[in-house]
Amino acid sequence: MKQVRTFKESGFLIKTRFSSIVITAFIVKPRFLMTMLRFVFTVRREQIHVGSALVLRYSQTPTAQKPAVILIRGNQASDGYYGMLNYLAQALAFFGFHVFAPILDDTKGYLLKQESLETLKKIIKGIAELDIVKPEKIGIFGESFGSGLTLLAAEDPEINRNIRFILLFSPYTTIESAVQFAFSGKTVSDRKKERVVPDPYLRILFALNVLDDIDPTLDKAVLRQAFINYLMGRREWATDDIRKIGKRERDFFLSVLRGTDVGEAKLATLLEQAENYRNVLSPLTIQTDLLKPILIVHGITDNVLNCDQSRVLAEAITSSGGVTAHLSPLLRHQKFFSFFSNPWRWIVGFAQLSEVFFKMLVYFETYDLLKHSDQTTSSRQEA
Repeated sequence: MKQVRTFKESGFLIKTRFSSIVITAFIVKPRFLMTMLRFVFTVRREQIHVGSALVLRYSQTPTAQKPAVILIRGNQASDGYYGMLNYLAQALAFFGFHVFAPILDDTKGYLLKQESLETLKKIIKGIAELDIVKPEKIGIFGESFGSGLTLLAAEDPEINRNIRFILLFSPYTTIESAVQFAFSGKTVSDRKKERVVPDPYLRILFALNVLDDIDPTLDKAVLRQAFINYLMGRREWATDDIRKIGKRERDFFLSVLRGTDVGEAKLATLLEQAENYRNVLSPLTIQTDLLKPILIVHGITDNVLNCDQSRVLAEAITSSGGVTAHLSPLLRHQKFFSFFSNPWRWIVGFAQLSEVFFKMLVYFETYDLLKHSDQTTSSRQEA
């Protein structure tokens, strides 16, 4: 039977559709929109403490009670939120949300640890108790390695009761499988014959974490400093560092950076160490029904966490609210393709991403206006 909507419901959906398009434009083309809206864009960004944790808050009216979105970033070597997540936070705050972005110090420069999850749970519960946050009107957004923390936190009954949806960008299934992709060299995606070359970021991050277990004869101190400088974007400093070290250390650094000629013995050691992370904060270990709608967005040509991670995750996670995976032709890991690189792909990807944000905004108010299946679904659009 065809659903008949009231005038109020139709107006709400039209307004929400417009908001979702603008939010998508904010994160895909932020400089243009920041220029256009500089006179009315009054979002405040400030640091607050939730318990003992430091959290960035974005808001237009910091004292008003509003729905909230909690952004959980992946592993980063530096403080703060930059790029896509920063623009998304500002866009959501512009449309009337409180946006909270926890700074998890114990993930800086490290792969995820169990302590990260416990810290995040305390932060989410603390945010839910704030007077400025509307009860049971919280959305949680996990990006990259923050996605696993997001799903595992949502398993907590107290947290689950307060959230409306879970949105994931570029998630992983296990750290082990992510590391294996990082060291696998070029792979062919099933979207036409596009080749995906793994980015060196995860290779270097993982090598830094297991440096003490690779080769006891290597000079670890200078190698560690070179890896950290690279992760923090100080590429010139990293270059200076490797000039100061011996040939064996320099060859190892360059082999990890390039993903080639690591050496069979060292590669075997690296992958053996990766097995230790098989069940560390893996969302595949979740056995309960997460209840709330789960939206997953993953770039088809993501070169840090390959898109197969989302395919597997969408099939493995159970939620009576529905699980939908969108494989995006627009998104790369934390970045977006230029319009001029492929206009048609850009338009399709933009429309798909705005649909995700449309659903997210509707879920804040109601589940009834959007039909969703009780079974896991996976949708994909290609250019």
